[in-house]
Formats: sequence, structure tokens, C-alpha cells
Amino acid sequence: MKRITTQAFPKIKYLGLVIVFQMISCAPHKSVVSESMAIGEEKNTTTHKIAFLNYEAKKTDDEIDIKLINKIIVEGKLKKRMLGKEQPRSGDFYLIQVDEKLEPIEEINIQNPLVRRIEYTNKLKEFVKKEVKLDSAKFSVRIQLNPKSKFIMIKQLDNINKLITIDEL
Repeated sequence: MKRITTQAFPKIKYLGLVIVFQMISCAPHKSVVSESMAIGEEKNTTTHKIAFLNYEAKKTDDEIDIKLINKIIVEGKLKKRMLGKEQPRSGDFYLIQVDEKLEPIEEINIQNPLVRRIEYTNKLKEFVKKEVKLDSAKFSVRIQLNPKSKFIMIKQLDNINKLITIDEL
């Protein structure tokens, strides 16, 4: 039988301490309950949802046809929108969330996907802006869903009274 020497014992002791500390640090921690929860206030139980909507826009003669390709609705919350976004331009669209009675709840501006604005440098190394008009384009929209929303409507800014499309959520 081999005896543990005095030199080996401190190494085993330190190794054991390291293992114990690692086990303690990996153990699950109890969640801390705030005082307001302890008093009895209920937690907000509404779940936030995000909708990812993919559309295809086609231009035929003087009409614009927009069709929903697919939609994905997941739980989550979008970050706050940045202030100072571009002002709507002629030809842009409004995406409007509406309730069961088709009353508007919230609306956002969408740049016209059939008009691409391109910046490039010319031979003199100056920036030049150009608009390219397309016959068809696919575009995606990501929105924070209002719990009361039942439908999504798209209207053109120039002709707000004319409905381009309405889709059920």
C-alpha cells in the first residue's frame, strides 16, 4: 500500500476545492421576487407578437397588384423605431393593422418596392442618385402586432381611398 506523501496532499486538496467551487457556480440559482410581486401585483400576461410578412408586387398597366406570399407570426417584441426616418414619398404605401370592424389600429409607411433608389459614383467620382422603376419586386415587412389586429391592409399614399390588398392574420 502506497502512502500519500505530504507533497501530494496539498495538490489533491486544491483540486478538490476547485471542483467544489465549479459545482457551486453551476448550480441553479433561485430567482429573486420583487417586492411588488410579493405584495400581490399580477404580472402582465399579454404576449407580444411579431409578424414577418413577405409580399410580391407587380405593376400591370396603371394598376399595382400586391399579393401575400407568406406570413410568419412569432412571440417577441421589436425594438423601438428610430426617429427621423424618411418622410413618405409619392407612390409609397401604408401598411395598416385593422380590427374585426376594419377600424385602423396602427399604420406604417413602406417605400414603394417597384421604385429602387440607387446611389453610385460616376467617372468623376461624384455621387449620383438614380431611380429605377421595376415591373415586379418582392419585399418583406416586419411589424409589431397589436393584440386587437385581425387584418392587414395595404393602400397607396397617392390614392388612400383605394385598397390594394387585405390579408387575414
